Amino acid sequence: MDKVDDARGARAQGEATLMALAHAFALVGWFGYGRVSPSLCGYAEVVPNGVAMLYYTSAAGTARSALWGAMMGARAESVRALKAARALAGAVPALALVGLSVFPRCMFTPHQGFVEIWAHATAVAMLFELAVDSRYVSRRFRGGATAVSSDQALAQITYLLGYFIMGKYYTIGGNDFYRGEVVGCASYGWWVVSKHRAGTFPNQTAARTYTWRELFLEDGFIGLLCLAAYRYNQYSHCDAFGQF
Repeated sequence: MDKVDDARGARAQGEATLMALAHAFALVGWFGYGRVSPSLCGYAEVVPNGVAMLYYTSAAGTARSALWGAMMGARAESVRALKAARALAGAVPALALVGLSVFPRCMFTPHQGFVEIWAHATAVAMLFELAVDSRYVSRRFRGGATAVSSDQALAQITYLLGYFIMGKYYTIGGNDFYRGEVVGCASYGWWVVSKHRAGTFPNQTAARTYTWRELFLEDGFIGLLCLAAYRYNQYSHCDAFGQF
């Protein structure tokens, strides 16, 4: 059964809600907290906690979905080396996302280290999956037990576009960098939740059940813990913050 066939209807579409929360945070930051040197990381330092939870709930859901995808991909892989590679491809960006979400931008060295690990590791993971999984989406595999969905390809392409823009304007910042950042982050979230669909992995006949309850209660709680760690680091280790 795929997501569109779930009898619970909209309540089962936690993925769409997760993406909506992430976009809402980007828009609130853009329109409400300045455009001089916009940044998702910078906005997190200055927005109220209620607004910050838009980001932290979606980030926690994204990280957990990435780890779920890493587990499913490794479980479905028969080659030992590829099994380890699939696990790392999903886990490293997810853990880096958690790291950059608990160290504020005013703690520049650890925060920026996790940002760079996340950006580069995600690009490598997507290129790896494009190369390795291309054989499963060819015509001769369609309809067989090893066929997989190619729905992730567009998210991979748009992430690489955002990755290029972020790299180009990394030292300059500004609105162009922010556009690349939003495109890259949104595409990463889209990529990991698209793996919930049936047929993403060989022999996966049913979609992952990901409801609003799981998003807001489970991922929301994890996000709240990350926000608490973030605020502790921010107020304990930073003399100044929110400087765009």
